[in-house]
Amino acid sequence: MTVANNVDGGLTINLQKFGVSTATISCNRGSQTPGGEPTVLVCCDGNMVLLQPNSSNSARPEPYLRQLWAKFSDIQVFPVDEQNPVVPPPPVDVGVVVNLPSDGPGFRQILMVSESKLLLARLDQKPGPVHRQIPTAGAPTRVIYSPRLRCIIAAVNTGKESKPTLSFIDPDSGKEIGHPTDKTENPVEFISGLGKAGDTVYGLEEWKFKKDGNVWEYILVSTRGGRLIVVDTKEDTTKEDGPRSIRYWARFTHKEPESPIYSVLGCEEGLIYCAGTTIYWYVLDLDAKKLKPLKSFNLSCPATSLQIANGKLMALTSRDSLLVLDHSMDSSGAGLCHADPKPRNATHMIEVELDEPMGSITLVADRDCGVGGLWIPWQSPQKDCEPVFEVQLDASIRRFRRGRTRPLWDHPFQVPMYGRLMSTADDAEVLGVSLDGSLRHFTLLGLDTWRLLRFIQNLSHDACVLAPVRVTDMAELDPEPKIDKGFAMQVDGDILATCLEKRHLERLLGRPEHAKRFVELLDELEGGKYTSQLPSGTNKLLFYVLLAYDIMEYFLRDPL
Repeated sequence: MTVANNVDGGLTINLQKFGVSTATISCNRGSQTPGGEPTVLVCCDGNMVLLQPNSSNSARPEPYLRQLWAKFSDIQVFPVDEQNPVVPPPPVDVGVVVNLPSDGPGFRQILMVSESKLLLARLDQKPGPVHRQIPTAGAPTRVIYSPRLRCIIAAVNTGKESKPTLSFIDPDSGKEIGHPTDKTENPVEFISGLGKAGDTVYGLEEWKFKKDGNVWEYILVSTRGGRLIVVDTKEDTTKEDGPRSIRYWARFTHKEPESPIYSVLGCEEGLIYCAGTTIYWYVLDLDAKKLKPLKSFNLSCPATSLQIANGKLMALTSRDSLLVLDHSMDSSGAGLCHADPKPRNATHMIEVELDEPMGSITLVADRDCGVGGLWIPWQSPQKDCEPVFEVQLDASIRRFRRGRTRPLWDHPFQVPMYGRLMSTADDAEVLGVSLDGSLRHFTLLGLDTWRLLRFIQNLSHDACVLAPVRVTDMAELDPEPKIDKGFAMQVDGDILATCLEKRHLERLLGRPEHAKRFVELLDELEGGKYTSQLPSGTNKLLFYVLLAYDIMEYFLRDPL
């Protein structure tokens, strides 16, 4: 609780809830605190939070504490071992700033009590990502985040017999909050359809089922053993101050004989899944309490991912890449509308939205370390998808994901600038998880931006940046970008990062024709928006180089 004096002599009382247990508060105004402001730390439930004033109040003089805390922002502080950053942060029972000699002004030393240990740490002034490891009850095979339930849902295989089950994990505490039951609320070890030895979950999706103006929300699970489970959930709200608890049970089940169900997708009043090499459309009959078949479509290989776009079904297959099906043609079957002209051993796909007239592009990853950008001609049935670009990576993408992953302090840079295209309706980041464990960040570029960055990449290519060379060694190099709708459309951020880090751009522009073309490409970027106010004269190229560094920093900044 915070209390602030009002101008008219009254009091303003504000309440802030940090957890379930009693919170401990410490305040210290050390000589090394930035601006002489007090450092207020709150510890609750093993977490430590730093309270600091909002920007509108930060300039207020004394009496600081009486006037400030009517409005404040809280930032969670994670203790991290620099020698082993993957170790989970220890719980903090008490934290206080101490006045000890530090490396320089502005650094705060924090003394923490963590269970039976006493820890001394330096508070990093620059916010950044923190590595976290969340233990699960078994080996995860599928993971999704549920905004409705505000938790992570993981399909895991447990025990020596590798029995599949679901795990509901609180993202803040990392604790298991799911409790399997039967339909009569009796606790069980596994819900109906799961817990079969040797089985594995292949599909895990959320489903918003709509019928007669009503909406029900379920979780869809499909397994290698041919089982399809519609899972219902209910959050326990009886204990307001207690830990969260989610009860889940099997509302409906379905079994495909001798056919793995590779993928599943919910859509309005029905659901779609691929069993073996056949795609099935089913509707949910609430009165009969069962799934009823509607239509099917035969493929030459299994569909590992399903998605609805523009009223059509997008099926990603293991050998034939992307297929687009019209499942509304008649009551008995479906028709093939579009297909990727290039066979790919596809692993995953994601649709990224663009402005008209293109509408959207679908990224398709394959097992050969490639990613293809496909434009689907929705208005021209029976026409193949058109490749827009190809990407070659060091490792294959296993899963694409989108999300608003950038921290709040990065907000000024989240506005599309320098010809960056919004990749989703809410301008989320597009990320790819590779088989080697690396995380890839994908950004769509306007054509003028691509020309500029690809021009820099071509100048930086091979030994030009990766090893010392003389400018004269680039005499035979033609750095002009070529539009080929293939690998030339890819801009390699790793090469640009090396150029940015080592400040190689000035050296790469040693030839007059390269410098002239570089200036032209910057002038063409968004109609000269960023160069119209730059100074001219003998130092003109220097200001253009500094602008190019700013552009590279904008595109290469950390997405997390």
